[in-house]
Amino acid sequence: MVPKRTLSSWLPVFLYAALIFYFSCLPGKCIPEPIPLSDKVFHYLEYFPFGLLLTRAFSRTLIHLSLRSLLLIVFVVLLYALSDEIHQLFVPDRFFSFLDMFVDVLGGVSGGFIYLWRR
Repeated sequence: MVPKRTLSSWLPVFLYAALIFYFSCLPGKCIPEPIPLSDKVFHYLEYFPFGLLLTRAFSRTLIHLSLRSLLLIVFVVLLYALSDEIHQLFVPDRFFSFLDMFVDVLGGVSGGFIYLWRR
């Protein structure tokens, strides 16, 4: 049985990751880009809450957040962003972008730092 605190900490992370996956399934022609590079803003804003939720989950289920656990958070965001970009290779009119992945990680790390700063 999973403890209630663990479930309430990690369930939002997995649900939000599923939401990111859903957005990645949308064909490229379904995603408007009214301003050049506006998709980078969307990537940042999409991963900001993911980093915030991930840091919240780690901070609630670990005894103490150390430098090693913060690096683990960055690594998890990086891996999910990488898997997201690889997934888009199989979606019509979507492609792999290192710049998108960088902005995803930047958004996730920013969300994590904001969570820690507000705490």
